[in-house]
Amino acid sequence: MFNHEDTETVNQIIPANEGWFVAFGVVGDSDKYSELFYEPVIAWLVEIELDLYHSKEPSGVPTPITVGGPEPTAYLKRPDGSMWSWARYQYDSEDEVLKDMNRDRERRLSKL
Repeated sequence: MFNHEDTETVNQIIPANEGWFVAFGVVGDSDKYSELFYEPVIAWLVEIELDLYHSKEPSGVPTPITVGGPEPTAYLKRPDGSMWSWARYQYDSEDEVLKDMNRDRERRLSKL
């Protein structure tokens, strides 16, 4: 599809290598995320923006896909066991991921 800026967006789905997981928080008794559970990434959705006339390199951001669908704001567990997200990049532990998830949850709930 072309737009007024002479670019084209192409969606590609690429199969995922084994070992990638999306982390989800489980709400515990304290009404906060207390543990993580993981769903395997089965593919990556990459929206590639092509600049048709200005000779720029294609750009795109991968979105992990699980059996539940695309997860654009995912917390990821890499094949080496390290944790990562677009917002923070590298985490040292699952506890750091839980702290970020709880902070994000509190922000969302405060806007209701």
